[in-house]
Amino acid sequence: MIKTVKTVDLKGKRIIMRVDFNVPMKDGVVQDDTRIVAAIPTIKYIIAQGAKTVTLMSHLGDPDKDAEKAKTKAEKDGKPFDLDKYIKGKHRMAPVAAYLQKKLSKTAPVIFAGEDGCYNKKAFIDSQKPGTVIMLENTRFHKEETAKDANDRDRLAKALAEYGDVFVNDAFGTAHRDHASTASIAKFVPVSVAGFLMEKEVNYLEPIVTEPVKPLVAIIGGAKVSSKIAVLESLLKNASALVIGGGMAYTFLKAQGKKIGKSMVEDDQLGTAKKIMEAAKKAGVEIVLPLDHVGADKFDAAAKPVAVAAVNIPDRLLGLDVGPKTLAKYKQVLAKAKTIVWNGPVGVFEFDAFAKGTGAVAKLVAAATAKGVITVGEHIPRKNHETVLRAMALVPDAWLLFCGVGVLEASLRILAEKLGIAPRVQFLGFRRDVASLLMASDVFFFPSFQEGLPVSLMEAMAAGPACAGSYLIASKPRRSLISSTRSTPHLEYISSISACSFALTASFCTQANSRPGSP
Repeated sequence: MIKTVKTVDLKGKRIIMRVDFNVPMKDGVVQDDTRIVAAIPTIKYIIAQGAKTVTLMSHLGDPDKDAEKAKTKAEKDGKPFDLDKYIKGKHRMAPVAAYLQKKLSKTAPVIFAGEDGCYNKKAFIDSQKPGTVIMLENTRFHKEETAKDANDRDRLAKALAEYGDVFVNDAFGTAHRDHASTASIAKFVPVSVAGFLMEKEVNYLEPIVTEPVKPLVAIIGGAKVSSKIAVLESLLKNASALVIGGGMAYTFLKAQGKKIGKSMVEDDQLGTAKKIMEAAKKAGVEIVLPLDHVGADKFDAAAKPVAVAAVNIPDRLLGLDVGPKTLAKYKQVLAKAKTIVWNGPVGVFEFDAFAKGTGAVAKLVAAATAKGVITVGEHIPRKNHETVLRAMALVPDAWLLFCGVGVLEASLRILAEKLGIAPRVQFLGFRRDVASLLMASDVFFFPSFQEGLPVSLMEAMAAGPACAGSYLIASKPRRSLISSTRSTPHLEYISSISACSFALTASFCTQANSRPGSP
C-alpha cells in the first residue's frame, strides 16, 4: 500500500501538490472539468487538516508543440494565427485557477501565482494567508519539465521543492512520466505521499498488476516507447505475452532489423527495445509485434489505406494500422488469457481509415469479457465521450442514452451521424420523458455531474423494471448517483477509473440487453 495524505501530519505544513489539470480549453474557458473536480477531495482534506498553503502545479498542453501545430493548420487553411491569443486561450493556468475558485467556493481562496513561470515563487507563496491555494503557471512553459537530461529536470524540481514541506502527487494520468514536477521533485522534498485520486487508482490496479489471474496478456499501444518503458518492464514480471502495437511497434520492428518505411520511430530507444525483448525472452514472455500492416504515403486522415501483406514496409509508406494477419495472431494470443490489460490503440485510432485494428481488438476484448476474462482498459480523459460513441458503433444492437447538453451534445451528434449510429443515440438534455428514454436504452453514459442528477432521472432510475439488464457508465460519479444505482438491483453501476475505457465500454455494450425500437 502507498502512503497517502492521511498517513502524515499536515498541520502548519506547506504542501506542494501535483494535479492533472490538463483540461480542454477554448478561448480561456474550461470545456470539461472532470480532472479538476477529481482533485478537489484531496485539496479540501489538506486544507481541513490545517495546512499552511497548498501550491498546485500542473501542465496544460505543450505550449510550443501545440502552438506550432495550430500555426501550421492555420496556414494550411489560409487563416491568420495570433500566437499570444492562442497561448492565452489554451495554455495559461489563470482561467483554471479562476474555475477552481468557483468550485472550492468559500473553502479556500485560490491565488494564481502569475504568468512569469514557476521559478522564484517562494516569497510570494510564504506571504499568503494560512489555508490559501496557490496555482502555479503551466509547468511545460519550462523546457526543464520534460527534459531528457536529469540535471535539467532537477533544476526545476529543486525550485518547486522549495514551495513545500510535503509533496502530494494526485495526478495519476501523468504519474508514469519522468518529469520534474511528477518524479524528480520527490528527491528534494522531505515527505512524499499520494492523494485520494492516486490512492483509488493504485488500489484498483495493484491486485491486477501484483497478483493477476494468469495467464495475463497485455496489449500496449500508443506512439512512443519512451513513455511506456516502466509499464513494459513492470508487465514482464507477470505477463505471458506482450502485444505491442501502435507507433511504438515500429521502433521494436526496426530494432529487429525489419524495414519500417517512413513509419514513426524513436531511434534513441532502439537499444531500450532490444533490452526489453531480451528480458522478455529470458522471462519466457512472448512479444507479439505486427505481422502485416495498413499503410499510407502520408500521415493524414484523408490518406488512402494501402495493405502491406508482409512484415517489411516499403520505403514510400508509413504504417498506420495493423493488418488481418496481425489481428488473427492477436485473437490466438488473447484466447489463452485469463486477464487482459489494454493500454493504447494499435493504430491511428483518430483516423477512421486506420481505426479498424483498434476496433477489432475492442471486439476481441469485449468477447473475452463476456466469457469471464478480467479486462482492464485504458482511460482516455479527453476523449471519453467520443470513445463511448465509437465503442457503440462496434455493437449493432445496443442503444445509448447520453446525458449532456450544449456544445458537447452538438459535437457528439455530428460524430454519431458520421459513425452511422445516430438513430441509436438518445440525448437527455433538458427532456422530461426520462422513463421512456431509459426503457429503450442499454447503456446510460453521463460525462459529468456538476450539479447532481436531474430529479426526473433519479426517479426514473428508481422505478425499476425499465432499467433491467442495463448498464450505467459515469466518468465523474457523485455519491448520490452511486448510492442510488447500487441500491437498485436491476441497474448495474459501472465506472472505469477516471473515464470510460474503449475496451470496457465495448464489452458493456456487448453484454447489455438490446431492445428493439427507439423512443
